[in-house]
Parts: sequence; structure tokens; C-alpha cells
Amino acid sequence: MYYPVPGLTHMKVLLPAPGRRAAPPPVSGKAGAMAGESPTFSPLIRVALDAAFGIRDLKALQARTFAPMVRTYVRARRIGGLPPGVVKVSTSRRRGQEFYGTAEAAGARYAWVARVNAGRLVSFRVL
Repeated sequence: MYYPVPGLTHMKVLLPAPGRRAAPPPVSGKAGAMAGESPTFSPLIRVALDAAFGIRDLKALQARTFAPMVRTYVRARRIGGLPPGVVKVSTSRRRGQEFYGTAEAAGARYAWVARVNAGRLVSFRVL
């Protein structure tokens, strides 16, 4: 299944066969990276994910570092139905200013995409 993501690209979601589980990603040994996270992971995305899943208050999304579109989207996702709880980013990748990956919360896996420009999160989606 293809999903539109920022940057005029598409993300193809591949689901493992029933009863088979994909191997976990390798853990990075670099200092400062959380277990399973890429060292290129932006802390702004962590704040946005935590706010979308109800761990952080929406006031943590400050206007100088989060675009109005991102703050509106996170507020809508909180109302619209992401399960509250701890979020673990299981994979993350970077392509230029775009970041994408998967996050696990409440036993479910979600894809996310984001764009950071000049130290500001300008686009963010949880698919």
C-alpha cells in the first residue's frame, strides 16, 4: 500500500507474513542515540511524537521550533485517536531534510514522516 509523504514521494508499507516476525534493527553503539534509534534522529521529532501520543503537553510545541501546521496536526491527532502511552522509535532514517521511520506504542506500530528546515519542524505526520 502506498501513502503520500512530504517531498512528493511515496512510502510502501510491507507487512510480514502472519506468524513471522521481522528481525529487530541493529542497535547503534554511538553515544547520545537511544537504543534502536539512528544518530541522525532529530530531537524535535521526538517531542512531536511524544505530544501526539499524549506523553508531553501540547505547550511543549513552541511556535519558534514547530510550524503552525505541525502544532495543529498534533492537536488533531490527540483528539482523533492515537492511543496514549510510551512511544518507542524502532527505526529512523534521514534523506536530506526529511526524516521517516516507525514508532511503536500500545502494541501497535505506526509510520511517521517529518521535515526539518533550519532547526524548525515544518512538516510532521503519523501514518
